[in-house]
Amino acid sequence: VFIHTSSSHNHPFATSQPALPNMSITLKVQGSTTNVTIKRMKFEPYHTVLDLKQAYCDEHNNTKQPSKIVFRQRNKELTPDTATLSSLGIRGRMLVVSMSVRLRGGAQFVAKGSILNSNRDRKLNVSDPEIKSTNKACCIYLDKNGDRAEMPCGHAYSSNSMFDTLKAIITKNEYEYTPKCAVCSKVMDFELCAKVADLNDDEYEYFCVEFEKRSSPETKDCPTCGIPCERPDNLKLFRVNCTSCDGGDWCFMCGQNWKNGGFTVCGNKNCAVYEINQILMEAPMKKASNGVNIPELRACPKCLEFIEHDDACKHMTCIKCSHEFCFACLKPKLSNGWQCGSYDQQCNVAARQQF
Repeated sequence: VFIHTSSSHNHPFATSQPALPNMSITLKVQGSTTNVTIKRMKFEPYHTVLDLKQAYCDEHNNTKQPSKIVFRQRNKELTPDTATLSSLGIRGRMLVVSMSVRLRGGAQFVAKGSILNSNRDRKLNVSDPEIKSTNKACCIYLDKNGDRAEMPCGHAYSSNSMFDTLKAIITKNEYEYTPKCAVCSKVMDFELCAKVADLNDDEYEYFCVEFEKRSSPETKDCPTCGIPCERPDNLKLFRVNCTSCDGGDWCFMCGQNWKNGGFTVCGNKNCAVYEINQILMEAPMKKASNGVNIPELRACPKCLEFIEHDDACKHMTCIKCSHEFCFACLKPKLSNGWQCGSYDQQCNVAARQQF
């Protein structure tokens, strides 16, 4: 978003203000996916942060509320909304800010900072008929401080320990979304967990959104019709086509139209596959514990997350997508076990990966 500000045009949100020195500022607003320009309006030094937000909403996205938009400069929020450009010290030729949308409990910019790090007082609602009070010690903290609830598996949690259990799901990796007892690993109902953890509305919405996102298949929008398309099971075939339109082949990795032949490299120079292949090709070799040469770096065959082998076991579990594979031969784990034998058994070392 480029917003050019000058003193030659009256903004409809402006009120009568004392004359200020002539100033012309280009305001660059960076969104996550789109760049648009405010064309109908110009801005004066006395215009406020809210004026800029309102102008953006009126011209480009009237589905959003100005109060939900956040402008930041070097990670510092431009606030309050009533602050004028001059009061914020905006005097240079260009002001670069990032824009995000504030969602109740789900704003990615603040969620982990404010939701997961919350240390507010929590209280178990012992009058709730779905909560079974118990005198058992907390299975996490091993104490009897405060009220505790017995879960269907028989283990007891306080509100704080249950919140920490839900938090651990989010921070452990990027793919788990099912609450499980920390002691016996039995699946726990999220709605009951939310009650025991005394989640407020913001916390409840955040966990619901995050768990839903993790449980949903990875998708990319078709570059022709815009319909979300589910991620193929085998990412070695990046060349895909949408079944809802006749827009031709496109790259599931970068979302752009396919230019090359083949099925792995699309031909778009800004596609991440180029950089991934280069990094894998240049990765140094190392001596494994049994003396064979093996690349220090692999990419998860399913999601392309980089994984570096440090020591010991050759069997890997990707922290991003949970795919299990052998670092040496790259064969995946099957339902009946590993195809390449036990963790200390030497198997054929696959060549450097190239996608």
